[in-house]
Formats: sequence, C-alpha cells, structure tokens
Amino acid sequence: MVSLAFLATAALTVAIARELSSLIWAMFRLPLLDQWVLAPTDLIAITVGAIFFLVLVRNERAGLFVSEVFTELAKVTWPNRKETAMSSVVVVVLLALSALILFTFDLLWGSLINMMYQ
Repeated sequence: MVSLAFLATAALTVAIARELSSLIWAMFRLPLLDQWVLAPTDLIAITVGAIFFLVLVRNERAGLFVSEVFTELAKVTWPNRKETAMSSVVVVVLLALSALILFTFDLLWGSLINMMYQ
C-alpha cells in the first residue's frame, strides 16, 4: 500500500514536471525533436518522476510516515450518507444566512455613505 502511495505521488510529480518542462522548453524556444518516440519534455518528466519514486522508496522515514498515515486513517469514523447530507444542508443554510447578513450590512453602509457625500 505504501508503494502504491509513492507511485501515485511519482505520477503526480511526472504530470507537474511535464508541464514545467514544457513551459521552460517553450520559454527558451528549444526545438522539439519529431523523430523521437517521446518528446524531450516527457523524457525529463518521466526521469524526474522515477528519481522521486526511487528516493521515496529508499527513504525509511517516508515509508514509516505513510504507513502511520494509513494506520490513523483506518481509525477514522467516517460519517454515513445521511449525516453528510444533513451537514451539507446546515453549511448551505448558514452560508446563505451569512451572505444575507453581509448583503444587508453592505446595503446599509452603502446607503449611509451615499447620504453623507451627496
């Protein structure tokens, strides 16, 4: 499970590195080599992701940390569907109430400012 988490992290790193290397490649107007199977930016990103994966796998502290995270997540009591729906309704109602109060204060202060400066 830990290796799967590291693999997912490496995949995310590849995606980010690909975008960054593409941006840098375009910024310096470097030519893309069409005869290559993979673009140079893709090769850079895959290399960075592979190095990141290997560093994570070999680091004992990172493995221990992820293992402890999974252990703690197993202890979490997740709410059921009904509790989640009710909590969402409460959040939406309170958000609407807060927006109404802020709108009222804004309208009031705007009217007072307009009366003072006209």
